[in-house]
Amino acid sequence: MIRRIMWNFFLILLPKEEYFMKKVKHILIMAVLVLLGTGGLTTVNAETEIVNTDEVKLTQQQKEELSVIHKNILTEKKRLISKYIEFGVLTEEKGQRIINRMDEHYSMLEKEGFMPRHMSEKNNWKHHHPDQQN
Repeated sequence: MIRRIMWNFFLILLPKEEYFMKKVKHILIMAVLVLLGTGGLTTVNAETEIVNTDEVKLTQQQKEELSVIHKNILTEKKRLISKYIEFGVLTEEKGQRIINRMDEHYSMLEKEGFMPRHMSEKNNWKHHHPDQQN
């Protein structure tokens, strides 16, 4: 009770703008605390949803369809890199390295049967490049 009386007396002495700013500051602090408290809830769901792609087997027709789509994407990406080189955003050397890496990625996809491999699967720390160590 005494605290309440002292607080009201203090508020009378404060100009209205300072009181308003204090309220805003307290509201912002509470909002941050609430957001920090609920931040861990979303990561729990992300960890539990692991899809096992080893069980899925694509038919040859499905692989051919995916191959066509990936080739179209690869062609468009190469065209985009060529434009960056033409406009001077990328050097010829850097552009060629990017294109070579995209070709390697397509080869890996083709070798894996167009099945995406994610970090959640076994051997997840193996590096894709044979000339580099893990």
